Amino acid sequence: FSLGSEFEGLPLDVVIRSTSFDAANSALHSAASEHFNHSFFFRSIAPYGTPMPQSVANAIHLAFSARGSAADRNSEAGTGDLDSPFEKQVLHAALNHQAKSGWLYLLKGPSGLKLRVYNHGTCPLSGDSTPLLCLNLHDHAYFLDYKDEGAVERYAKNWLRAVNWNLPQRYLALADGSKTLDL
Repeated sequence: FSLGSEFEGLPLDVVIRSTSFDAANSALHSAASEHFNHSFFFRSIAPYGTPMPQSVANAIHLAFSARGSAADRNSEAGTGDLDSPFEKQVLHAALNHQAKSGWLYLLKGPSGLKLRVYNHGTCPLSGDSTPLLCLNLHDHAYFLDYKDEGAVERYAKNWLRAVNWNLPQRYLALADGSKTLDL
């Protein structure tokens, strides 16, 4: 899409930000956003997942749990039991996304961590938040493996078990510092 255009050769994040509210380049924006979304989704998972670093557990605890003590942070942030407030909100967002095409992101914004769903063809790079994790909510992401009732829930639970927690750790550190995202 960008070959021969003013955007040819520019970094992906520049193309996405430059075409965010440009109707003449909406196809380019959508294609660039979907490229980013797919790439970030695959970076968000790892075979068998990775252990959650304490810094990420603390940040998730502060954002998603209004109860518990410091000793409860690991269990409340999410360590695979799928009963933490964060994991419940991930499941709720995935189950309630009606479009069957989109992306669920864990973001670091000016007011802290949050979950946000993006529709097909959009991504968080158009805003002021730093993406930390991404879950693909398109039905083609899970349909072949989970065809029956409860497919989305089982898919999202398995994604939570496969999260690459090193990614949000890295981007949380970058969001709190002065470095830029390595896309």
